[in-house]
Amino acid sequence: MRLRALAMPLAGAVLVACAAITGASDLRIGEADEGRDAGDAAPPPPSEDSGSSLVSCGDQRVCLATPSGWAPVALVLGAANVVCPTTYAQKASLKGVSSLAKCDCRCGGAAGPGSCDGDVRFDWGNGACTLQATNLTLSPDGGCSPVATGPINQGAKAGLLPPTVCAPQISQEMPLPVDVAVCSGAETTTSPLCRSGESCVPAVSRGTRICIAREGEVSCPDGPWTRWSAGTNPTDDRACTQCTCGTDAVECAKGALLFFADTACATPAVARIATDDKCAAAVVTGEPRAAQYKPGTGCTVTSQPTLTGALAFQGARTVCCVP
Repeated sequence: MRLRALAMPLAGAVLVACAAITGASDLRIGEADEGRDAGDAAPPPPSEDSGSSLVSCGDQRVCLATPSGWAPVALVLGAANVVCPTTYAQKASLKGVSSLAKCDCRCGGAAGPGSCDGDVRFDWGNGACTLQATNLTLSPDGGCSPVATGPINQGAKAGLLPPTVCAPQISQEMPLPVDVAVCSGAETTTSPLCRSGESCVPAVSRGTRICIAREGEVSCPDGPWTRWSAGTNPTDDRACTQCTCGTDAVECAKGALLFFADTACATPAVARIATDDKCAAAVVTGEPRAAQYKPGTGCTVTSQPTLTGALAFQGARTVCCVP
């Protein structure tokens, strides 16, 4: 479905329609539009490619796609404060939600998403990196940790000790129902200005949205609709399952140890040793007193969380609004 673009007339009765942006203020019937008096002439309609959504089919009427089983309605937030206009005179005060619930996952440690936390095995002291060895417990967030390795000369290597920590962290969005009013009962007519599958229905004021609705929880018809679920007495048992994380050994090995001659890691680093567990030449002037761990980013999501349960309404209906 493609909706053509012409401006809707603004003079006359102001009608409520679908408020597609959650958190919008209540719409009050009969308010003047941006300072214009109700008797002022409406501005000239824009061209068809202006970005407006509906085509005029008469005085205060527009063409709206109304597939079989769907009826035109107006929907607005704040059901208690809404008085439906005479052209949409039947009011239902409901609860509704337009945004979908979402579950997401990130894996990583204290240094951020993807970071491979864990203790480090450090070997050093000769060209084969076999003279001395120790396990280093370092701050996982890049903080400064004291070390006592003695002089590091000839060669050194570092590698993460198992298990590498890749902590799963779930984020979720569970939009809650808000008060809405669904105003129905509009008269529909035919017009040669409307396309096949469209009806000529009462218009709505600028800044509001016009909608179609039907009983039950169903998908919107084809097209760029904003979908609302609405009804009474909502029950909510939505939840996100746990996600799991894994490690990419190649990426985790791309971390590094930075050694410092002072205990605060405030001076330039005197050595940088990759955490790839490979022996490499390493000569440090003086004796390191502290180290920082810069983790690789090899923590990955191995299974995404899924949404369980549902937000259900009594007398559920689906409302699809023109964007």
